[in-house]
Amino acid sequence: MIFLSQSKTNVTASVPSQNAAVLLFLLWPTLAIFLGLALWYKTLHGIEDDQRALANAGMQNAATLARGYAQFVTRTLEQMDQVTMHVKFDWEASTAPPRLEQMVEHGLFTATQFSRIALVNRDGLVISTSSVASGPPSISESEYFGFHKNNNSTAMHISVLPAALGEMPTIVFSRRLDTGDDNFDGVVAIAVEADHLLAFDDPLSFGQHGLIGIAALDGMLRLTRIGRDGPVHGNLPAVNGETGTRLFPAAAFADHSARYVGWQALGSYPFLVLAGISDDDLMQPHRESWRAYRHFAWAGTLLLVLFAAVAMLLSARLRYRAREQAELRATYRNATEGGSDGFYLLQPVRNGRRTIVDFLILDCNQRAAAFYGVEKDALVGKKFSDQYSSAYFPEVLVTFVEAMRIGQYEDHFEVPRASPVRMRWVIRKLVRTGDHLALTLQDISAAKQHQVELDRVASLDELTGLPHRGWLMLTLQAALKNQRGLAVLVVGLDSFKRINEAFGLLTGNELLRMAAQRLGAMLRPSDHVVRLGGDEFALILAGLTVDDDGDILANRVKEALSQPFSLLATTLTLTASTGLAIAPRDGADAETLLKNADIAMHAAKSAGKNRHRRYDPQLAAVIQRRFETELALRQAIAQDEFMLVFQPRVDTWSGEMRSMEALVRWYRPGFSLVSPLDFIPLAEETGLILPLGKLIMEKAFRQIAQWQSKQLPVLPVSVNVSARQFHEGHVEQLLAGLFARYQLAPNLIEIELTESATMGESSDTIAELTSIRALGVKMFIDDFGTGYSSLSQLQRLKMDALKVDRNFTAELCRTTEGEVFFRAIVSMAHALGMSVVAEGVETLEELRVLQQLGCDEAQGYLVARPLPAEQIAELLIKRYLFTPGLAMAPPR
Repeated sequence: MIFLSQSKTNVTASVPSQNAAVLLFLLWPTLAIFLGLALWYKTLHGIEDDQRALANAGMQNAATLARGYAQFVTRTLEQMDQVTMHVKFDWEASTAPPRLEQMVEHGLFTATQFSRIALVNRDGLVISTSSVASGPPSISESEYFGFHKNNNSTAMHISVLPAALGEMPTIVFSRRLDTGDDNFDGVVAIAVEADHLLAFDDPLSFGQHGLIGIAALDGMLRLTRIGRDGPVHGNLPAVNGETGTRLFPAAAFADHSARYVGWQALGSYPFLVLAGISDDDLMQPHRESWRAYRHFAWAGTLLLVLFAAVAMLLSARLRYRAREQAELRATYRNATEGGSDGFYLLQPVRNGRRTIVDFLILDCNQRAAAFYGVEKDALVGKKFSDQYSSAYFPEVLVTFVEAMRIGQYEDHFEVPRASPVRMRWVIRKLVRTGDHLALTLQDISAAKQHQVELDRVASLDELTGLPHRGWLMLTLQAALKNQRGLAVLVVGLDSFKRINEAFGLLTGNELLRMAAQRLGAMLRPSDHVVRLGGDEFALILAGLTVDDDGDILANRVKEALSQPFSLLATTLTLTASTGLAIAPRDGADAETLLKNADIAMHAAKSAGKNRHRRYDPQLAAVIQRRFETELALRQAIAQDEFMLVFQPRVDTWSGEMRSMEALVRWYRPGFSLVSPLDFIPLAEETGLILPLGKLIMEKAFRQIAQWQSKQLPVLPVSVNVSARQFHEGHVEQLLAGLFARYQLAPNLIEIELTESATMGESSDTIAELTSIRALGVKMFIDDFGTGYSSLSQLQRLKMDALKVDRNFTAELCRTTEGEVFFRAIVSMAHALGMSVVAEGVETLEELRVLQQLGCDEAQGYLVARPLPAEQIAELLIKRYLFTPGLAMAPPR
């Protein structure tokens, strides 16, 4: 009870002392503010007084300078007046004209402004000058000569001659010369550069940026100079009255500096002069004083602030110290126990040499203890080394000691297996507080695992589930640093685009997925397979010692991909081209190694597909030539470097020419004739077949129209349309537009399609074929027997004719099977209402077999080679290309 009563008394007694402490706490800033305001009031008031005094002095000095400058100009003009008067007197008093050259030699005109004096006779001719420099021989047309000639006045006349560009105007002081009977006898003239009137200089009064100016009252002269050596300007501030002073703003001057300006009119002469003092020059002492006063005031203010702050700090320190410590302990406890992070307060343990050898756990929260799998009471008071193995603790100690040295340390890492901390990934923060160390551990295992999963998904190709090119570049670059015998094998599926075009995108995608599965299944555990994009894959092969190992793996890849693929709609077979590059010989970095493997793969494709190539530096030159050829092909299409030749097609029995096939030839400037076998596949691969096919089609139409214009008996021309052009080139729209432009009959154009071009999605293919047939155009299947056609497909497509591939024609006279196969084609085609054309007929024996088999038409070297349009014109007239006597009787 006594303790409780005493406590209440202490609380009650502390209330006045607390109020006094609050008043004392507020006294110091109030006193500092009052003294600071007084200091600044005194400083600013003194500065304003100085500024007003300087402004008044500036006005007075400007007026004084203007009067001084006016006296200077007046004296100069009076000198001109006296000189002209003197010369006039000598002229009129002497019988012979005075010689100004002799006067100069006798020292009469020594000043520089008198170096250009001239005597002019009544005709305006200059008869004597004080200068050796030659001037105009006559001034009869000048303004001042005309003035004196027409005015009987002996007063000095002042005129201003306009200046050339970049030069100063000239002021001419002239006086009339009279004869004894007061008739006009000539003129004496002094020419002075206008800047002589600006030679007035008093740097002590004008300062560095002082202004002087002069203006003629008639406005013919307006000159201003700023500074001792400044350029001369023609702009003057506008003034009113004959005399006065004024502060002009900065906008009134070329250098944008305000000035105190005084002006004075010359009573005896028609000039107004100005003199000004720059506000910057005038106020420079004021600014220096203001800078000193301001520094003094700021220094005083800062001292007052520091004084008040120190006083307040000392007043409040004792009062709040205990309360802050209590609140800090409560806040720390709430934060550490309520958060998800682990907090530790550590005290360094030092040996006899003051070296830190361990840390003592002074305090921690329950979360921190849980990271080590113990309760909080079991952790507090223990050494940190007790939680770690003797082998791993030195690594932890190095980090903690470094944090004590630099004051703060932060990192995040995957927890090693040797650590007792029960986390996978952790963020660690260490902060030195006095002689203690605060440690925070944050468990980021879940977030890190989520990020790893996101990275894994982001690195996979969506279609095949394989890693993509980005993952390859990172993984390959890391592997090149750590492994030897590393190689990249690039795999490119052959003719995949044709399969895509023939069977559709869904079938193509399924084929890619199955190919990816086969590649993944055949690899070793140390290898990786990646989809580069499109129909290309890359294999990272580890542990290769010789090129033969890579060749063996490449052959295994080709063999695996060559096995039939059973798809939902059909069964397909593939071939693949492969390219091998081995590090470090073929590339020491990921980009170079992959690029060289890709070059080798494209070289394999160019060599005929279904091949394997090792990288060779010469292959890059091959790829470069292919690239150059592609560029040349683009240019050739743009510039139309192509021409058409035509190969006739005749009736097998009579030899009558029925049609002709348009074949394209590329005459590349600077090269020999480029074979279609060299550029047509490249055009199809790069997509250039679309503009090239359009160009060929238009040429065929144009050629038929030219034959018609010559009254020739024209025949149909068949034009080849590639699979890609058929599916992407809007052939029906192209034909309709050309028919309208060239006004040709529909039966004069025939379209030849390969079997693969007709094997696309059935609805789209049939719709396109129907649209073309609706134009009246016949449709042929070209190179029949080499593609994917079936009897049901032919029946559904309703084509007009089959052109049997030349390989089957060549077998007619070689094997019985060749003749049987050809007979079956003829029978099938005739049953479907289609005619048959045999391609590649080169011998008479082949022709006679075709006649026996009932083949409708023949095309080949036996009939005619491809010919230019000029020679075809002759065949159109001839019509029969071999005599009917070659024909045999129709089969029974």
